[in-house]
Amino acid sequence: MKKKNPMNKVNCVFIADDSEMDRWLAIRIIELSGICEKIITARHGNEALEKLKDYYTHHQYYPEIMLVDFQMPYMDGIELIGEIRKLPSVEIKKSKIILITAGLDPEIDFPRIKEYKIENILLKPLDKWQFLKLISKGLS
Repeated sequence: MKKKNPMNKVNCVFIADDSEMDRWLAIRIIELSGICEKIITARHGNEALEKLKDYYTHHQYYPEIMLVDFQMPYMDGIELIGEIRKLPSVEIKKSKIILITAGLDPEIDFPRIKEYKIENILLKPLDKWQFLKLISKGLS
């Protein structure tokens, strides 16, 4: 059962990023902020989907915050977000999904971002204050 958290914290943050350095940076920001109890990571989209399904099987909810890198092998971040939204549970709608990227091509990427209704985007390298500001909107 999901724990209630009176201090605007979440139970779990999920990070899907193929860059070990970027995963490390995100983990450090999250750990230092104290916003969650558990951090799960994946190195690519296929691994991310499997870990999310497994997490839901054991907890009956999904991580409240998901950071998804745009450029990953096997499945890019936009495709992964599309697949995440297809997961069979209304619980997935409670998750705040953030696309993280080193850059976007306006002609190619913006139409896809609009198609998948991605509203939360952060640029790399992650800035601690921008990250915390964006996720705090989903914690209140």
